[in-house]
Amino acid sequence: MIRQWIAAITLVSCSAAAFAQLNLPTRDIGGVDYYYRIVQKKETIYGIARELNIPKEDIVKYNPSVATGLKKDQVLYFPVDAYVKRQAVVRPKEHKHTVKNGETLYGIAKMYGLSVAELLQANPQARTGLKADSVLTIPVGNDKQEAVPYTVKPGDTLYRLSVNFNVDLKDLLEMNPGVSPENFQVGMTVLIPPSNNANKENDKPETVFVHDKVEKGDSFESISEEYGITEEQLKEANPDVDKLKRGSYVVVPIANESQTDSTTVVRQAFRETSDDNINDCVNIAILFPFEAKNTNKSKQALFYRDFYRGALLAVNDLKTKSKLNLYAYDVTDANISTVLSKKEIANAHMIFAPSEDNLLKTIVDFGQKNGINVINSFSINNDMCYNNNRFFQVNTPSSYMYSSVSSYVESNYANCEIVFLKDESEDDKPLIEYLKMTNLPKQTVNLSESNGFVCQHPTLFVPTSSSRSALKKLKSLVDELAADPANDGKFSILGYPEWSIYNEYENFLRANNVCLYSRYSIEGNNKFDSKYKYWYGESQINSIPNMSELGYDTMSFFINAVITNGNDFNKPMQATDGLEIGINIVRTSSWGGFVNTASFIYNYTTKGVEKHMLK
Repeated sequence: MIRQWIAAITLVSCSAAAFAQLNLPTRDIGGVDYYYRIVQKKETIYGIARELNIPKEDIVKYNPSVATGLKKDQVLYFPVDAYVKRQAVVRPKEHKHTVKNGETLYGIAKMYGLSVAELLQANPQARTGLKADSVLTIPVGNDKQEAVPYTVKPGDTLYRLSVNFNVDLKDLLEMNPGVSPENFQVGMTVLIPPSNNANKENDKPETVFVHDKVEKGDSFESISEEYGITEEQLKEANPDVDKLKRGSYVVVPIANESQTDSTTVVRQAFRETSDDNINDCVNIAILFPFEAKNTNKSKQALFYRDFYRGALLAVNDLKTKSKLNLYAYDVTDANISTVLSKKEIANAHMIFAPSEDNLLKTIVDFGQKNGINVINSFSINNDMCYNNNRFFQVNTPSSYMYSSVSSYVESNYANCEIVFLKDESEDDKPLIEYLKMTNLPKQTVNLSESNGFVCQHPTLFVPTSSSRSALKKLKSLVDELAADPANDGKFSILGYPEWSIYNEYENFLRANNVCLYSRYSIEGNNKFDSKYKYWYGESQINSIPNMSELGYDTMSFFINAVITNGNDFNKPMQATDGLEIGINIVRTSSWGGFVNTASFIYNYTTKGVEKHMLK
């Protein structure tokens, strides 16, 4: 299609003399107010400029199609803010946060630098529980020196945000390491840094209006798609046009980043604030308290040793993909500062850290200061992932696992009633609170009083305890139900990871197609065990999780991620189903670190155990 508008004339002129408001009506287009003026028969640019007391260049500047002449009934637009005293963009006084699966009150408070008490004061309804997709109000301080959260709106660009909030583009990107020119999108939340009072008035992006001749087959939708604007914006610029007619003209608002190539500026700033260069060599450091000099090593030290051995096997398998430098140190509170001062540690792309609080914090602080990714493969519910952009939480936090399991239950047992089998002698497992927030019908029955229970509807039994005694009572109930043919196919069972090691109940799990959840594998891997024995002359330590397989999975994932994405973890990373864990790494926020959200569902059948990874 040949477009009839002409906008190939670039005018280099001064900005409009924003002396006074124009005596014209206004329209809201895309959330921005514009004056508009309808051209009458035989009017000229010079005459309209004199009437409005503006430079004639302004008319062409905002309406480039008129460079070839005015047309009767043509609509001219002028941004209101160019002709009034400019007001500073108001920094948000509050922010709306949409809760994601796995998020907790504590984590969200940590994310925004609040206490849980402050968050609950603004959201008293959250005291009864936090459900995915619910909306929380995040109080924002009035101090202009504080960073504030902002939700990206249609029409926003990184460049526009830096201009509108009067902040340096590099400061904006540095405060939001999870944001890049490629992943910046409507709906994401970014932190706006304190204003640096830089005067960017002359660089303020503008919208220009061109006139497009309607061709056969054109529609509001097709024209909007061609110009990369919304259909709503096109209709707002043409409120008097109900139906497009061939040969008529419509006004099209087009974003024009003024005299600055904003895309180039943003990409240059991003290159200067990011580090995704691996120089064809991946440098890895493992800093664990191996207790190398101790004859009788602690159990935790042996776990670290097995993790390290599994990591070495991964390095060996991947050594042909890239040059790999691996540095391992036996660290303690006494020598950690000396180890971190070594050149090879400062040049590392990633550091695998231990679970000991003092060592972990020291290494994490070092990584944050020096731009080095720190991998936490041991502790489970660590909150550093919420406000440290270099921190990776590999063990799936409990809240993410329970949220995923609840979502799985809600979608796969949609026609069931959940029956919680209460064991009065034990506390409820944390999963129960998450399942109670599902939209499925539910009731609670005491296990000690469950004899004679009748399945009135398709039923999902969920014991509130994972103990052997609770499983024994469940078996008695199920055996009684199974004796009545009327219950055949009417009930299912959701159980706990611990059940997989209660070997005396395996036949029961298989016979009743019991479903278990876990963040770790519940099945051994004979092939890997043979490889381990071949290299180390002994079997792996029997532990949950299997430490050597965890080391293999984690090291494999991060080496592949760095090789593929050049150490840029803003790029999509493919989820992996490993020997011991699944890994699906996501950022907690635009300014936060990373968390693994993967867990597993295991369905026992008479033919075996089926595994499904939840993300």
